[in-house]
Amino acid sequence: MAEQMLATAETTLAERELRLNLDKTAIRKIADGLVFLGIHFGGEQHGQSVKADHPDLARKPVFITEPYVFLGIANNALEIRRHGEMLAQIPMARIRDIIVLAPCVWSSQLATQAALADIAIVLTQGNGRHVSTLAQQSFSAYDRAHRHAQSYAQLGQAERLRIAKLLAAGKLDNYRALLQQRYQPGDQTLIDKLKTSVADIWSAPDSDTVRGLEGAAARMLFARLALEIKAPGFTWQGRKRRPHQFSA
Repeated sequence: MAEQMLATAETTLAERELRLNLDKTAIRKIADGLVFLGIHFGGEQHGQSVKADHPDLARKPVFITEPYVFLGIANNALEIRRHGEMLAQIPMARIRDIIVLAPCVWSSQLATQAALADIAIVLTQGNGRHVSTLAQQSFSAYDRAHRHAQSYAQLGQAERLRIAKLLAAGKLDNYRALLQQRYQPGDQTLIDKLKTSVADIWSAPDSDTVRGLEGAAARMLFARLALEIKAPGFTWQGRKRRPHQFSA
């Protein structure tokens, strides 16, 4: 089957006047290891980046929003399973943080390997409220934050707008997932509005428009999230922005 796929690839590329680089393309066992998009898989160094400073190797957070899944690790990849069914596999070399937003079970082996790989596991109460973070206070974390800040300072206006859209759209998508988990009659209208807001954010021409769209969606969201407050005597009184205070 692998030989057939290789022949198909060669034929398809030849029709487009392209050819495979035979120095990099071969059929081999996973156990022997291979490099794909700068990541080494299999063998003794599987999952480790060849060039840690390559821009395509930036690690990203993983949000666990599916309730009652099992988080484990195999072949240096995070495995997300539900009743034995594999839902996702993500190489640990691609992960910066694992944020648990829903009740789940995770293995001690995952916690150990995450700590060794400088990957934080953030635990919440299921409603997004932070409980604890398992992480090493290592130099690499501060060094990574410094390099991220340097990279952001060098971005142009278009790149910064894209980041703003990623943050705002991601926030609303996370709220939408939370509403779907805690669904109540009438929530579908708000969920649909969130989907529309996300689409509008991606077509926004500037950062001010992104802020306006995110703010309008947040006003609807907070009114709905206030219904989740069950503490006696605690009532929702709306959002109140506190002025920033700075001291020398």
